[in-house]
Amino acid sequence: MIYINNYEYSYEFIQNITKSFLDIGGYLLIPILKSSKNFDDIFKKLTHDFQIIQELNIEAYFRNTSLLVCKYKK
Repeated sequence: MIYINNYEYSYEFIQNITKSFLDIGGYLLIPILKSSKNFDDIFKKLTHDFQIIQELNIEAYFRNTSLLVCKYKK
């Protein structure tokens, strides 16, 4: 399982981390700012390599943020 605790990342960064440290069937937890310009872009790209298990609304704790729970499928 990998938890990324950084809002300043690119999809290429996610791919590099995943290929280096995550086995097939492993989980990725990643917070995404809903107001971010690249929210839809990253969400769509994640579906190529990951099965999106759940999108958690964590706005009660972190304003305008969702936490994605993803399972690595490649």
